[in-house]
Amino acid sequence: MQESIALTWSTLTARLKNLRAGAACAGLGLLALLISALGFRSGWTLAGLPALMLLGYLFFRRDFSLVYRWEDAVLARWGASDLCMGILVQTFRDHPGPLKATLKGMIAHLPANPDFLTPPLDAIKAERALFYARSGMQRARLARAAAFNFALSLLPLCAWIAFRHDPRLWPLAFILLGLIPPLRALILRREANRLRARCEALDPWNPSAVPDLLARLKALDGAGLPPGTREAWAKTVTDGK
Repeated sequence: MQESIALTWSTLTARLKNLRAGAACAGLGLLALLISALGFRSGWTLAGLPALMLLGYLFFRRDFSLVYRWEDAVLARWGASDLCMGILVQTFRDHPGPLKATLKGMIAHLPANPDFLTPPLDAIKAERALFYARSGMQRARLARAAAFNFALSLLPLCAWIAFRHDPRLWPLAFILLGLIPPLRALILRREANRLRARCEALDPWNPSAVPDLLARLKALDGAGLPPGTREAWAKTVTDGK
């Protein structure tokens, strides 16, 4: 129990440091881009737009990774240590102070465990499978949005190069746009394969022993993902393949 509490505080501290570093880097990067644009008056400063886009994605991805590793570690300890999930959730839900909202966001998806009893192993593994599916969707949305925005941020630079140097380079912009759909599909396929591997690592377990598992999987937030993704991933979890 104490290990999980300590892990929660260390994760929260790391997230705050990452947030401060991200805000500082974004502000300094934007300032440097504006100064370069005014000082050099060159279209090459447009290359700073995709650089800022990539920088923002890296900090968001690090924040996601911190929360992912924390939740994965907490769920892995449930049933394998003295961790009582209900007490852990209640402790941080009632925690006063300026970080209360951040803590509530972190524990929002943890099992409530109101009876404070350790459930059967299949139920614990079902919670982990739900976590793998939900976090996979979040990671896929983040990466797919980053790929789309990164390609868009390159368009002004491509347009300037074509206009200023060689009009024959105009098709480069359309090539960039054409690469977005296959790249986003590749990201989704990679996350689906990751989900399959993580669920296979949970064996042996019986998904049918958790009656509401399929309904909870289909109730996950599928916004920003192709139609049918939730259903396909739910089948991956419940079939174990």
